[in-house]
Amino acid sequence: MPQYYTHIDGQQEGPYTLQQIQDLHISPSTMVWHQGAAGWVAARHFPELQLHLHCSPPPIQQLGHNALEVEMREMLSATKPRKPVISLALAIAAMFLVSILSYINYRVQAAKYTHIQERLDAQEDDIDEQEALTTTLIQQQNQIDAARQVIANSQQVEILKTRKALALKGLQEQYQKSLERLAIEQMKLSEIKEFQLLRTKAQKQEQLALQQELIRATKHNIAKLQAQIAHYQ
Repeated sequence: MPQYYTHIDGQQEGPYTLQQIQDLHISPSTMVWHQGAAGWVAARHFPELQLHLHCSPPPIQQLGHNALEVEMREMLSATKPRKPVISLALAIAAMFLVSILSYINYRVQAAKYTHIQERLDAQEDDIDEQEALTTTLIQQQNQIDAARQVIANSQQVEILKTRKALALKGLQEQYQKSLERLAIEQMKLSEIKEFQLLRTKAQKQEQLALQQELIRATKHNIAKLQAQIAHYQ
């Protein structure tokens, strides 16, 4: 419950409870203050005191002076800021400041997000370029490997052809030598078949058998060479 104070003839009195100040029957112009009020205000401005005010008029000679004093006090009291008004203004200012700070923070965060997004986009572009470059290098390497393989295959074919030609040439040379050897062995067989002095019949038969065996071996080797030559051809 609020405590009331009065200011009468330059003297401050109180505190009074609401019931006590109502029982005093103070005049409407008596200055009153209570806890929570912004300043001293005439009693007639308190609704809870209006029915208990003493309404006897003041002396005529003091009317002008007291009325002027009361009006001046009321004007001064009216010019004093009220706490609710100050609080509302502060609240509005605080809300405005919070709104500005929130907007600034939003813009800062948006700028950061945009910067980060731009960096991410740039990194993605770099990755795409690197992947494209890697793919191109791989394709080029594959083409190089394929060309090398073709060259290697060609070289291998040439080497095989060269080896085959050399082998064929060697076989043909051996075949020719074998033919010459066969002719020589056949000539020797003819000589053995002729009469020779101081040679027994048994010796002759032995020489004939040996020479014929040489001729058969030579013919077998010639047949083998012919088969090999036919294979390479």
